[in-house]
Amino acid sequence: MKFFKEGIGEIPGLFGLEHLIFVVIAAILLFLLLFFSLKKKDLNIDKIIKICFFVTFILEILKIIWNLTLREDVTFSDWIPLYFCSIFIYASFLATFFKGRIKDTGLAFIYHGGIIGGIIYFICPNTCLLVHPFLHVLTVHALIYHVILIYLGVLIVLKKVYQPKVSYLPHYLIITFSVCILAYITNLILDSNLMLISKDFGTWPLTVVYKTFKGFYPLVVSLLQNFGTFFVSLGIYVLVIKIIENKRNKAEVNKSL
Repeated sequence: MKFFKEGIGEIPGLFGLEHLIFVVIAAILLFLLLFFSLKKKDLNIDKIIKICFFVTFILEILKIIWNLTLREDVTFSDWIPLYFCSIFIYASFLATFFKGRIKDTGLAFIYHGGIIGGIIYFICPNTCLLVHPFLHVLTVHALIYHVILIYLGVLIVLKKVYQPKVSYLPHYLIITFSVCILAYITNLILDSNLMLISKDFGTWPLTVVYKTFKGFYPLVVSLLQNFGTFFVSLGIYVLVIKIIENKRNKAEVNKSL
């Protein structure tokens, strides 16, 4: 079937109608997942994390099989799961099968890395809409995978399983920095571009970073992936909390009048 191989239709590119539909479908799916999860009073969050781990793990295995069997001119960078969003699989594994600090390491990435990684992907879905038609198995794969990233990141905060704070930065860096080092060494040896830290992907915003910093590109991208994602997501959390607190305070003042 075309849907599973070359896809149906033309490659749409970014910021067109197909991209908008892609984002709208993702938003609807995310809303439904959160709505029904939060509606359930006896929700077992550990079970949800485990389900998300197995679903994303299976999705990644299927993607690897597709790349190795159906993709033409496949490269090492096409199938090795050493990209920022791929870290979610390792993080959810830690959060599922371990406790204490190791579990906290997994939870830290699920929130900080999962939400920012997912949002950035939907803004700029380079690996699907730039290389595959809208109606293609890997486009659907990418949509489901990245919705899960955002969904679980939001859910663990809403359920107070994880409360973002600066003290979790070391936990976050353990997993992200380790993957960056491994990816960079692999890139040097095999001339690959894992974690997109050796060269840009040929699209915005990486091209801007690449042209601006040139030889310092790997360092800058690594810092953005390690520190930028953490503090941006932390800032989002703090901002939302302040907005909620301000609304509560105003409501209490109005009641007292």
